[in-house]
Amino acid sequence: MGVCDAKKIKQNLKRCGQKALAKGVNELIYIGMRDEQSIAFTFDSTNTTILTAIAMGTSQKLFAYEGKNYSNDPSVGFNRTDFDLTLPQTMVIVLFSNSPATKLEMEALFTRKDLVLIYERVSGDFEAMGVGAGMQVTNFVYRPNDDNKGAFVVTLTGADEVDLPKTVRHVTSGTDDTRVYLAGLVAADA
Repeated sequence: MGVCDAKKIKQNLKRCGQKALAKGVNELIYIGMRDEQSIAFTFDSTNTTILTAIAMGTSQKLFAYEGKNYSNDPSVGFNRTDFDLTLPQTMVIVLFSNSPATKLEMEALFTRKDLVLIYERVSGDFEAMGVGAGMQVTNFVYRPNDDNKGAFVVTLTGADEVDLPKTVRHVTSGTDDTRVYLAGLVAADA
């Protein structure tokens, strides 16, 4: 984001009257492959930080990865250089399975550079990472003798993202139905 892209500050930001923040994200992470699945996003016309719809190629679905308690750990950094500004997005996922099927899935995940992740904050808001440039696996740990008991610890990073994670909000007839909408986009269990 250069000088030509500078945006104006437009409002006061106070915590009074705002929904209380809550620690953590829920256990399910939805994962999609932007390029292979032809994922396209629709954004709110008045607030482009809100993603309102996700379109995918015919018969394409998102996939659900499940952690436990606070094992899914999203974060966003800030990186300014002389010529650029990025907000690197990172998600650490702990998968409590090391079955042959999970290993096969991990090997496929390692090859992707176009991943989009959607997760729900405990406060109820859904957020999406990797929307702008995609995410990829940048670290993987498998230690059968550590406290995770051999769970796969996967770190995905979107180093070239220039925006904060998008809020995902799907509304039908004035009712927020984001959870049901996303559930309809997920592949059935095999």
